[in-house]
Amino acid sequence: MKILRNLLFLFLAFLILSCQNQSPDNTKGMGYYAADEEYIEMESPRTEQPPLPPAVAAIDRGSKLIKTGSMEFEVSDLEEAKRATDQLVDSLEGYLERERFNAYGNRKSYALTIRVPQKNFDALIEGLEKGEGRMQGKEIRVRDVTEEYVDLTIRLENNLAYLIQYQRVLESAKTVDEVLEVKEKIRAIEEEIESKKGRMKFLEDQVKYATLELELETFLVRDAKEPQLGRRIQDAFRNGVQGGVQFILMLIGAWPFVLVLLVLFIWRKSIFKRWSRKKRSTS
Repeated sequence: MKILRNLLFLFLAFLILSCQNQSPDNTKGMGYYAADEEYIEMESPRTEQPPLPPAVAAIDRGSKLIKTGSMEFEVSDLEEAKRATDQLVDSLEGYLERERFNAYGNRKSYALTIRVPQKNFDALIEGLEKGEGRMQGKEIRVRDVTEEYVDLTIRLENNLAYLIQYQRVLESAKTVDEVLEVKEKIRAIEEEIESKKGRMKFLEDQVKYATLELELETFLVRDAKEPQLGRRIQDAFRNGVQGGVQFILMLIGAWPFVLVLLVLFIWRKSIFKRWSRKKRSTS
């Protein structure tokens, strides 16, 4: 009997150890999503930098350059200078992104934002410098965005890979909670993808087309036969009228303060009269 009991005890111990060793380890090396004791397996996220796509690997530093600049010219005939500028821009396959005309006193000007293909940017600068007019200022800027463009491309590839993984997880989801959570992950990834695509599109446009801020200005010449003293008198009279109008407008805008000062003045005058009467009566 004692031998039989020992054999039974050894058999039960061996059976328990066998069951523990056969327990599956489903989470080793895998990411999982748990809900109601059910698991959805998903590939582990990529933690190492993936190899560069062929299109990105071919991009060298300095390949993505954004060229911008600004120039100012004083011209004798503003309208003629504007027409010559339009013809130059058209010949270089460019366009005017913004045009603003301004006239103030004896000064008139055009403020233009010109976009031309980057390959024609130097020709645009050279054509403007050879044209009529005296150059008052010039600034050319070049910004290298190759590193940013490559970084956006790699991040976009990662987002697309994650999106495919979560779409596979969504197909195997079994409960409502699983479906909702996976869809929220997919929505967030899709927003990141659209944001990166938009930024890359903007950079590509800035690289493809250079931008130049151009200002053309002219100053009206007064009649040389006009007496100098008469011109000064006219200017002084005009300035005096403008100053008077500005002063009246300022008073109208500050009427509450003028009213308060008027009340204080009347009140002060009344007090002074009372004080004078009291002094006379006492004397």
